[in-house]
Amino acid sequence: MMKTVLLSLSALALISTVAQAQNVFWRDSNDGTVGANWVGGFGSGGGETPGASNTAVISGSDVLDTTVIYVDSAVTSPAGLEFRDRGATLQIRSGGSLASGALVLRNTFNQGAFNLSIQGGTFTLNSTAWSAGNRLNLTVSSGNMVFNPGGNNSNGLIQGDSIVSISGGTVELGDARITLTDVSNFNWTGGTLSNVNRFQGDGVASQTLTNGGGTFFVNTNTRTDDFMGYNNGTGTTAFAINADGTTDAELSQYTGGEAWDLTTGIVAVDFGSGYTPLIGDSWDFTDLSAGTDFLGSTANIASTSADGNWNVTWDTSSWVSDGVLGITNVTVIPEPSTAVLLGLGLFGLMAGRRRRA
Repeated sequence: MMKTVLLSLSALALISTVAQAQNVFWRDSNDGTVGANWVGGFGSGGGETPGASNTAVISGSDVLDTTVIYVDSAVTSPAGLEFRDRGATLQIRSGGSLASGALVLRNTFNQGAFNLSIQGGTFTLNSTAWSAGNRLNLTVSSGNMVFNPGGNNSNGLIQGDSIVSISGGTVELGDARITLTDVSNFNWTGGTLSNVNRFQGDGVASQTLTNGGGTFFVNTNTRTDDFMGYNNGTGTTAFAINADGTTDAELSQYTGGEAWDLTTGIVAVDFGSGYTPLIGDSWDFTDLSAGTDFLGSTANIASTSADGNWNVTWDTSSWVSDGVLGITNVTVIPEPSTAVLLGLGLFGLMAGRRRRA
């Protein structure tokens, strides 16, 4: 029988939509000993309001692969989340937000994969360690996932045999890595991925992460490493320009990294708020050797800035050889309201001329 569990967000009480759903509860990492939070469980009232220093454990004999815990509004941030027993789904929906100090899957107890589904709202992970192991299925279709590794960028969003599917929303990695052992586990068809420290493979066989329709913002010095390469596919790779006209966006290669292939899809430049692009401005977006580490094309450079505010004509003469783009012409794209007013004014002027004629 399918058990669906609802996370009540005002009091942080969990209520099952199925009566008699016992033994499915948040509880303290001390396994429900005296003085712990989340002892009561869904069936007996949801337990006490958790303390910010506690770790919430999803556990119990009724936690099945079909168990879904919904988050529909703001939840007090626990120190961490730990999933045990069998797989379940934690679903962040529109209007919901949940922040956690860590996310741990106890593989010794867990008989199925744990599913983290972000369908709106925001899930924030504040952790210097990522212990998801091999049993995480992450799906982002809308909303936001934010990873704050506390400066420890040696940790990755994905480890082991986790499966990630990004079709919308945003994934902000906080200068952490994407670590894969099998690129078939990363399904990327939309959404925005930003602030990646490096794309890292398993150091054994060559792998390629393909952008299948999303947007990748190179807003840090992003590297390939350990036989991992990047292919822009049918997506967009965007280089960000700071407000002062400088850029931190640069593609580079670490030990054993494979090539950056930007010959397909779209290559765009995002001008930061406060910066006005000028003719003659140029940037070197790579620290790579042409033809081996960097593959580029002059045919897929976007003429409209990634923020949609500028039309740009680029000097691409050094793009394929050195990763350099320079501006030869730039114009402002009028605001929609301004364009409508200009159109109405032109229409009125033409109508007046017709009447005079």
